[in-house]
Parts: sequence; structure tokens; C-alpha cells
Amino acid sequence: MRTVADVAADAGIGTIRAASLEDVTDLIGQIGQVRPDLPFDIDGAVIHLQAAADADRIGLHASGRAPGWAVAWKYPAEERYTTLRAVTVQVGRTGVLTPVAELEPVVVGGVTVERATLHNMAQACDVLDVHIGDRVVVKRAGDVVPRVESVDVAARTDAGDLVKWQPPTACPTCGNTDLDRSQERWRCHNPDCALLPSLVYWCGPAALDIDGVGAKLLEKLVEAGTVDSIADLYRLTAPDIASLDGEGQVSASNAIAAIEASKGAPLVRWLTGLGVPLTGRTMCGRLAETFRTLSAVRNATLTDLLAVDGIGPGKGPAIEAGLAKRADLIDQLLELGAGPADLPAVEASDAAAGPLAGKTVVVTGKVGSLSRTEAREAVQTLGGRSTSSLSARTDLLVVGDGGGSKVTKAEALGVATMPAEEFLALLPAG
Repeated sequence: MRTVADVAADAGIGTIRAASLEDVTDLIGQIGQVRPDLPFDIDGAVIHLQAAADADRIGLHASGRAPGWAVAWKYPAEERYTTLRAVTVQVGRTGVLTPVAELEPVVVGGVTVERATLHNMAQACDVLDVHIGDRVVVKRAGDVVPRVESVDVAARTDAGDLVKWQPPTACPTCGNTDLDRSQERWRCHNPDCALLPSLVYWCGPAALDIDGVGAKLLEKLVEAGTVDSIADLYRLTAPDIASLDGEGQVSASNAIAAIEASKGAPLVRWLTGLGVPLTGRTMCGRLAETFRTLSAVRNATLTDLLAVDGIGPGKGPAIEAGLAKRADLIDQLLELGAGPADLPAVEASDAAAGPLAGKTVVVTGKVGSLSRTEAREAVQTLGGRSTSSLSARTDLLVVGDGGGSKVTKAEALGVATMPAEEFLALLPAG
């Protein structure tokens, strides 16, 4: 694979080594110019002193989140102008209404973008004040997620009378008019509204990973009135599924077997599937590791929750309320035998038992046959703490196929690396 140095040489930049701050500034600008021609994506550059003696001489010692002898430069995300065709509103599994811009197709960072987030209702209505037909600026946040960054208000004078977009007065999914508009993110509190997204998430790969029970089947079950809650999944029979249009006996039996097999799922997956506000897979992993059992999670006080890494005064009360709101669902699942598998108790002497115990680990690239979620779980199995952000506080970078720019960043930060094969060899059989 061609490197930045290769492309830079083709562009006449020459060496990537700088002898002064002026050279550094010049090189950053030149690399930014050839950035679109690179055979891989970069979002910045790392500048570091090459000689350790220089770092010692001027006193730039490692401290805090990053070493003093290295600094990261982030290039601004690529922006493009396009036209706003329409605005649609999506309702998430927690009832949040998110406005989405429907755009004239435009290429941003090598990707054709036709839809982009408008953040939230307050941003769309009050800050951006979007009108249908507006000329808007689109960028990909973190070079990944498309979003509308701003509106070219001056262009409205040339476009005639544009109609200001009006937010919905009722939930577009269930028609509930009693929307919570007290915050930037409007929310529908009708529990039936988020039923299908909640079911899809529960059965999806991030949560219970129930094979053969996908969005199409779940939609049929909801429309037929057979499933009104997550607990109803565990009341299903093969005839319930086989009676649906397009479903047969074999697929029905397979789906029921998969649902049955999900009983006793790992605690982290089970907690993730509940969809408690402000908890994702990582946070649910921390809850599972801290409390070990579902009973302990349910009985955790606000003080207990605030002691969990990553839970502060803003998240704690919301997580406590979210667990309480799901108490009836949890009871039903337990009665149906669909509770999670508790983690074994950890003795004090076992705290440093794993080969990665006490280490903060980042996984990049494809690690064997593991999904990204499974790779993070594997880190936890080995006693490590899995994160996605690489910094000077990272102890180890596991490098799989297509590891990308994180390998270069790890070298600059002095973070140790481990090949995927070596990491997989540490895992217990199965």
C-alpha cells in the first residue's frame, strides 16, 4: 500500500521530516492538499520530535492525556454545498424524534450523501431555521456521519419564496400529540411507539443476537398483534410464526429455537437489549463488570451507579430512572425464564488474573472472525478495559487486518502493539 510519503513524493513535497516549526506548518498544508489522493482516509497528522534527547533538553515530558513530545493536528472535515429537498423525522427506540435532511446527492469525502442529520428539533428549527429548498453546507462529522452544518441564508434571496420547515405536532410513528418538547431532543413517551425499534434492537447483534428473528419478521408479528412487548417474544410458538404471510414451518421452528437459545444470555448483552437511556454496549459492559448480577444492578442506588466509571451526575439519575421504568418488563422476562447469566463473583486475588488485567486496550481492524463487539468482549474476558479512543493512556493496541492510521498514531504515542493472531491465542478455547 502506498504511504503518505509516497504520495507526498509524487506531489513534489519530498521528505516528511521537518527541521523547523515553519517546515512543520508548510508540510501540514502540503499533506492536506494531497489528502484526497491518498489510497486511505486520514483525518490528521501527528507531529513529534524524533530525538529523545531533544525532548529531554526542552522539557517536553509525557503527562496527562498525551506525551509532551507529540501533538496531533486535525484537518477540518470536508464540506460541500447541496440543496435541501425535504425533512423527514425518525423515531428511535427510546422515543427521540430526530429530523433528517433529504438532500440532492453530493459527494463528501469520497462518499455520496443523500441524507444527513439535522441534530435535533431545536437545532433544525431555532439554530438552522431550515427552509425547504435551502442551500446547505454538508460535512461528515469525524469524516463518518453526514450532518447539515449550516444554511446559506443569503442564497434564499435568489431562490424565491422558500417554505420554512415546520416540525410535527404529533409523533410520526404513533400519532401521539403529547410530545415532550422541554429539551432539545423531543421525545414521544408512548411505549407502543418505540415497540418495533426496541424489538429489533433486542434481537440485533449488539444485544441478544437472535439469529433468524430480524426486522421483517418482527414487523409482521407486531402488525398481527402477536407481539406487544419484548417479553412476548418468549411466549411465541412455532405456529404463531408459521401462520404469518411468507413464513413456513422450518423458518418458524428455527426462529423459536433461536429465541429459546437466547435465554441465559451474558449479562452485558441482556442489559444492552433493555435500551436504558444513556447506556450503550460499553456502559452496559461496565455495569455488568461492576455489579456482576442482575439483582445487584436492579438494587443499585444512585450512589452505587455514580461509582461506575463513566457515570456522572448527568447520567446517573437517568440510568436509575430507566432501570426502574423497565422493572415490569424485567420481572416478566424472569418469569419466562429469559433472564441473563450472572457473572461469577470475583475474588480480590483474581483481580489481576487475566493476561491483560489492568490494561486499557484498543482494537483496530478485523480480528479473525470476531465482530467489533466480540473483539471488545474478548478484551474484557482477558481482564482488560476496552476503549475505542487511542491516547497516551492506552496500554495496548491490538492490530487486525486493515488497522489503518491508528498503528501510526500508536507508534507516535509510544503505545505497544499486538498482532491479532497473538491476541486470539490468548483467548480460552471457544
